Amino acid sequence: MSVKVLITRTVPGNKGDRPDVFLVISTWESAEDWEKWLLSKERQAIQAEIDALLGGNTRYEMFHYGFRG
Repeated sequence: MSVKVLITRTVPGNKGDRPDVFLVISTWESAEDWEKWLLSKERQAIQAEIDALLGGNTRYEMFHYGFRG
């Protein structure tokens, strides 16, 4: 998968009470670029493999925490 619009990605640590929960923060050029990535068949196939290994489904949400000028 060639993602050319992903700017940054961060995985902050969990404080310890929910070791099964991870937060991944990624920064994209636009919401549309993120949605294209989210809906891509290649990403979905890879995510299905990851979810099978972890025994659960990954949840995605979009948050705006800043806008590029």
